[in-house]
Amino acid sequence: MTKTAEPRATPRCGILVVDKPGACTSHDVVSWARRVFSTREVGHAGTLDPMATGVLVVLIGEATKLSNWVTSEDKSYACELRWGVETDSLDADGAVVRTTDSPTPTPEHIEAACAAMVGVQMQVPPAVSAIKVGGVASHERVRRGEHVELAAREVELRSLKYRESLADRARFELEVSKGYYVRSFARDLAARLGTLAHLTALRRARSGAFSLADAVDGLALRRAREAIEERPAIHGALVSLASLEGRMPTVRVPIDVAERLLQGKRVEAPAAMRDGISLVFAERDELGLPPQPIGLAERQSELMVVRRNLLPGRVLRERESWIDGELATAAEARPDATR
Repeated sequence: MTKTAEPRATPRCGILVVDKPGACTSHDVVSWARRVFSTREVGHAGTLDPMATGVLVVLIGEATKLSNWVTSEDKSYACELRWGVETDSLDADGAVVRTTDSPTPTPEHIEAACAAMVGVQMQVPPAVSAIKVGGVASHERVRRGEHVELAAREVELRSLKYRESLADRARFELEVSKGYYVRSFARDLAARLGTLAHLTALRRARSGAFSLADAVDGLALRRAREAIEERPAIHGALVSLASLEGRMPTVRVPIDVAERLLQGKRVEAPAAMRDGISLVFAERDELGLPPQPIGLAERQSELMVVRRNLLPGRVLRERESWIDGELATAAEARPDATR
């Protein structure tokens, strides 16, 4: 008996901004997305600790190539810390390692200490972190009972707002550069004030161009693993590559120039192209089609070159749902086989 071939689903591609719930890992969220979008080609940019909530940028399909760009962008957080107690992880999930009877800092002292912390600085990351030491994550070494000392890294605290104090707690809002650890902020602020502290709550409000206003409920994403009827709403929240224009540095080029770039050739950089990485769009007005994202390009003096292709070869002469963000009806109807 000849079996009828199952219709192949149109591949999905884009960015899903998730409001990560607490008590789960960033990898858990990736696993849920793999199931909901029926693909294993899913990653995330900017890990959130299990205790933390808020914006987690999930990358699907060709959008995984944008990871370095998304990760390098500034991030905004709201946090709460508790005075007088330090844990091994510098947050509430860790074991208490030190306590102090030092008085709770006053708002005036907190304000003064905060003002002194804004700017470029050398920060020592928490030992309980994903930073590799000899090829092994630091947190794994700590759990083995090893003593880990990580080197300080240059980061920047762009802005810091002290919001309020409640008994032995204080709340803050921060805008930080890539690589900044808010758990280390709690430790370092406490040291300036002659006490100890650890984070009791952390919520990411923004990661680069993506904020909580863009996010889907992480609990809804988790439910959609089994509840197929909830998947269309999740699919509809996917940010297509085409819609990234204006959200990240972009540049448009004619089709013939785009095809040369996809062949690995250097071309003259448009005058308006900034230094660093830009998303390149091929203009397809002559075909009656919208601009098409083709890759991530870097400016090198007066020239530009594509570093990561978002297309398999030539500029497409027709509309493709995985680029334009249209829902693929075949994918909606296809039974989920990804576990």
